[in-house]
Amino acid sequence: MPIVPMPAKPTTGQPWLDVGYAWYDNVQQLITDVPQLKSDVLALQGTLANLQATRAPLANPSFTGTVSGVTAAMVGLGNVSNTADAAKTYSATQITSGTIPPARLPAGVAAVRRRTRANEATPTATNWEPRPAGYPLVIAVGAAPAPSDAPATDLHVTPLTQTTAGTNFNGLSNGAAWPAPWVLSRLPTGGSATVQNNRGRLTSGNTMGNYNSSDGVAVRHSTLAANVEATFLLNRGSDSQAMFVARCDQPNLDPQNGVRIRFSGGSFSASQIDNWTYTTLASVTRATDSGTDYRLRIRINGGTVQARAWAATATEPSAWEINVTTTQVAAGYFGFVCGTGQAVASVSMDVDDITIT
Repeated sequence: MPIVPMPAKPTTGQPWLDVGYAWYDNVQQLITDVPQLKSDVLALQGTLANLQATRAPLANPSFTGTVSGVTAAMVGLGNVSNTADAAKTYSATQITSGTIPPARLPAGVAAVRRRTRANEATPTATNWEPRPAGYPLVIAVGAAPAPSDAPATDLHVTPLTQTTAGTNFNGLSNGAAWPAPWVLSRLPTGGSATVQNNRGRLTSGNTMGNYNSSDGVAVRHSTLAANVEATFLLNRGSDSQAMFVARCDQPNLDPQNGVRIRFSGGSFSASQIDNWTYTTLASVTRATDSGTDYRLRIRINGGTVQARAWAATATEPSAWEINVTTTQVAAGYFGFVCGTGQAVASVSMDVDDITIT
């Protein structure tokens, strides 16, 4: 209703004509509009009551029908999607590292098989747990070799990193085998890999001589790795060739392809092996005394090979004596090898305080 300015209210007894008809007309219009106003107010009350009855309460709301306009991010679930288990995918890192939890694998589609702890310490192609039945895909998680009974569609993954902190030989009897996770992988005639005087001793074979690899005795870690950092104490015997082999494609640590660090009486070197051919990446001339304790740190990460050695009684230096690049970057076996010098005779080296990361 339009509001029209009104003249002054007439006094008692004053005729309407003295002040005009505006006051009278407005009062009449108000009287006329009251029923409509009342109807509008009642309709508004009904609308508000309906909204009050149908809206969801703030506490414990309940919805019916199709709810739209609410996103996962609005409720703090931005990483959640309505994906069926059978349609879920996993990253390349999860597949190659063997970190997919078995409970997260799609039911009826895939399963995991492993070895027992004892069998993993001495892995073979036949000492895996039985293959789970009824699955088109089974992932074997453990050290090489892969299961001999696995069909071509199965996967075999090995951990790419591992930690063996503080491996030492204290308390083990002389003549005992190296403890897990170390596995005897090459034992030539006349050679041995045992515990002696609370250290792990490797003694080479004695039939070939002249640096022949057939006389080398080797122990390797039970898992494979692409990247590895090793620190250890080393005491090499006279004329022995102390070696750390990594990314080796052969379980006996006599690589067709791989990387080798060698610590001998007169040099400290790194080599790359390509199809049995050795290429020296770096060689540092240095005199090292047999029968003396040294500590070594060897780091192989991506395409970088680094190594340094120092007397066990000294502080570890910060600089790398060897710092080179390699094109051999595939994961492989790693461990220790004791090789022969010139003479056809057994030589030895002792290792202790091994840390692998």
